Amino acid sequence: MDGLAALSLAGNIIQFVDFGTKLLSRAEELYRSSRGSLGVNDEIELVTANLKDLIKKLRVSFLKKDEDEDLCEQDQTHLASFRKVCDEAVKVADELVERLEKLKFSGKFKGLRCLQHAVKTVWSEREVAVLMRRLLTLKETLESHVLFSIR
Repeated sequence: MDGLAALSLAGNIIQFVDFGTKLLSRAEELYRSSRGSLGVNDEIELVTANLKDLIKKLRVSFLKKDEDEDLCEQDQTHLASFRKVCDEAVKVADELVERLEKLKFSGKFKGLRCLQHAVKTVWSEREVAVLMRRLLTLKETLESHVLFSIR
């Protein structure tokens, strides 16, 4: 066996061991969980719900500002853009919470069922991470809008 093939084989073995370790640790956490979900998913869900509530309150306060004042065309454009970002952020937050809800397990975890759910959870990590990045980008955009409106 040449050196490159041996290195490739070693890399594959390391990836397999890493995946197996991650899978078993998730399965153990799910087995011990009283809520049927991973602690990290519970935290993400809590933070996302909180952010969603804040966005809704922020949007309402900007709507009141729109109703109370006669705004120039530039401010109206800024406000319309702000509304679109708010709507998209709430949509992504809902999608993330829905995805996390699907990863919850009801009932008692036993043996293989626990392992099956852990596989589902590990495979969904990338999707959850993508939704979190999208939500973070929208949050940063909202922060920029708010800072701009303060000036």
